[in-house]
Amino acid sequence: MFSPDAGFPLKLDPSEDESGLGYCLRVASSNGANLFTLKRFLGIRESKQITREHAYALSGLLEGRQDWLQSRLIESYGIHHGPRSYCGHSVYVHNHLRFRRPQVCPLCVHNPGYCSAIWDFSLSTLCSKHHCALVDTCAKCGKALDWNRPSVDVNACSHYVEAAKHPKPIDACLWELQALVDAKFRKENMAAISTAAVGWRALTAGLTLGGLHSVIAAFGMHERALIPGHSVMLTMRLSTPIWQQVALRAISRMEAMASGLISAESLADEIWQPGLMWMLHPQADSSDQQVAQQLLEGIYGRQIFKRLHQLHPHLAQQALF
Repeated sequence: MFSPDAGFPLKLDPSEDESGLGYCLRVASSNGANLFTLKRFLGIRESKQITREHAYALSGLLEGRQDWLQSRLIESYGIHHGPRSYCGHSVYVHNHLRFRRPQVCPLCVHNPGYCSAIWDFSLSTLCSKHHCALVDTCAKCGKALDWNRPSVDVNACSHYVEAAKHPKPIDACLWELQALVDAKFRKENMAAISTAAVGWRALTAGLTLGGLHSVIAAFGMHERALIPGHSVMLTMRLSTPIWQQVALRAISRMEAMASGLISAESLADEIWQPGLMWMLHPQADSSDQQVAQQLLEGIYGRQIFKRLHQLHPHLAQQALF
């Protein structure tokens, strides 16, 4: 038996690229428990999420590094106005992190047997190691994957996590996007890539990982023109296949715009404008701010210039172009 004072008897070291919640699940399941047990030890309700504020208590319970746990747990789960950090990256929109609807590589969860932190980012929909798509539902019963499951490789429905029986072909553009997500997650120097890139790649190469999510969402969230940009788009839990569709729409539109096949202005009714506006937050990365300004003015014209500076006075401190 174990207790909150003694912690779990079986101690496990986290992998450097492991998800914080995935690590909590892995340790709990190795000790015959689950995240509900862990939450009871932490004194939080089962419906609440484990967040960064619990890092200190978790470090004692799991005997893990507090600084590592703080970087691998979200600051808070509620709607957050402004960038929120995770794994050293800032994201601007709530549902660009997958802390209610996790996704996994159906092979990685069995070997090496842990959840990678990069899977917690919505645009990371493929596993570069196993060259397969990530999954967020059970291949047998279709139940959505949940953090509150018996172990990293078993879903709450008690079925083992498996790949789809008949996986769909993966578009080459999605592999290019995944390579870009991987590079940004590792914080590789993108200068050389930015110089040589053309089309949609040139537009996204200089963005941060959070900025990449926002631009892809802005260009691809709407299936067609004149769909209202309701605030529900900040919170709705999109499946992995839906995020892939969003990415493909975004890439198609950006490529057409960059190549001159269509004008930026013609996309005005298809763009989810709030996705770009959130990148103008005072705490946003300056490169993301610059790209957002350029896109907003290119799509909506010079008339948006005055509005931007009224809403975001800090932008007057830097050159627009």
